[in-house]
Amino acid sequence: MDINITLAVFVIGFILVLGEVFSVTFHKTRVPDILPLMILGFLLGPVLKLVTPDTFGQMGDIFTEMVLILVMFKTGFEFRFSYLRDSFLPGLIFCVVYMIAVVSVSTLAAVQFLKLPFIYALAVGFVLSDNSLVIVVPLLAKFNITQNLRTILTVETTMGKIINVIVVFALLGMAQQKGGAEPAMVFGQILYTFLAAALVGLVSGIFWTAILSRVRQFDNGMTLTFAFILMVYSVSAVVGSKGAVGVLMLGLVMGNIRVLHHLWGKKMEINTVSMKGQEKDFFIEIEFAFKTLFFVFMGTTLYLKDIYYITCGVILAALKFLVRVPVVNFALSKKVDRRDCAVAFAMVPNGLVSAVLCAVVVRQYGAAGGIADVVYSVIFFTVIMSSALSFIIEKGWFTKTADRFFARHVPYVPKTENPLPAQTAAESDFVNE
Repeated sequence: MDINITLAVFVIGFILVLGEVFSVTFHKTRVPDILPLMILGFLLGPVLKLVTPDTFGQMGDIFTEMVLILVMFKTGFEFRFSYLRDSFLPGLIFCVVYMIAVVSVSTLAAVQFLKLPFIYALAVGFVLSDNSLVIVVPLLAKFNITQNLRTILTVETTMGKIINVIVVFALLGMAQQKGGAEPAMVFGQILYTFLAAALVGLVSGIFWTAILSRVRQFDNGMTLTFAFILMVYSVSAVVGSKGAVGVLMLGLVMGNIRVLHHLWGKKMEINTVSMKGQEKDFFIEIEFAFKTLFFVFMGTTLYLKDIYYITCGVILAALKFLVRVPVVNFALSKKVDRRDCAVAFAMVPNGLVSAVLCAVVVRQYGAAGGIADVVYSVIFFTVIMSSALSFIIEKGWFTKTADRFFARHVPYVPKTENPLPAQTAAESDFVNE
């Protein structure tokens, strides 16, 4: 179909403005910007039929890849090695236990209801096990929970994201190989993907932070950093790893370069510098623009003509909360009170990483099978459920249910400390030195 370029440019600008409006109102209305953006895309696509996925052609795949690169770099950059000393082990245990539970039930459901091959069903299971830190942290800011639990939930979402990315890409790589995939081969592929990406990320991260002070002297130094990230993505893919994982490791190195420099000390005569606030702001702005447009693009792909896929999405969303109850009850310490357990129970919204990984899975497997419709439905409904539950818990309407669900934990005693400001911890780490 022919596209009116002038109208298309106006619509893009209008969507970005709406994205900022939705982002600002998130903290006041508890409605994450994901929901209205997806609805807008759904209206522009399946409802009004102004655009279709075919309208974008191969640009749709390139756009998805660009979003993936930005998300992976920021995910790595936001991870702090300080997590390793601040409740890291409880957070990691909580993350792994919950991930195993969600992946197990989601994989079985994908095999049973979507009739997917096991390896693709397993990939979908890992896609669905991700929880969005960008949504979780602002929701947590409304509660007077302990700092220990905040750290545990932050570690859960951050480590879960890293594990999901590595495993999903390894599974997709194995799915492309003939003769099936044995567990030993899958493990070997995951290990190689991680090690190759870690090597590329470490070398490229040290190199770029070593010359970053000189790069800043150029008029377009921040753009050069972005260009370097794209090059690392390609190099990582060339050496046999996954480009997204390589960028993830690059962000991890650049975000923690001061700690790494302190560790190697005088053993290496390399002067490295970390990214400044202005440079971080540059990437936040880019990611915001791509994220906003991506969720609208995602909405245009939702052809929910079959109520079956919507039902599957609702069931899988409900299963995420169902398996969360025993995980919270037994994986968290008894010293965590019942209201804090209820808050942890509610924090399972899927987000951008799930959407991008889903797009990658669909691109390889094909549009048939309803993967996109089901995963996007899960994203939509988990965001609604988490937002609604957080509101119910804050109002005290979940107290009796929490007492039954989490009876082994200590009763709730009102805390005196103030809740954190609405700014997300992820944004705070990314903006401040």
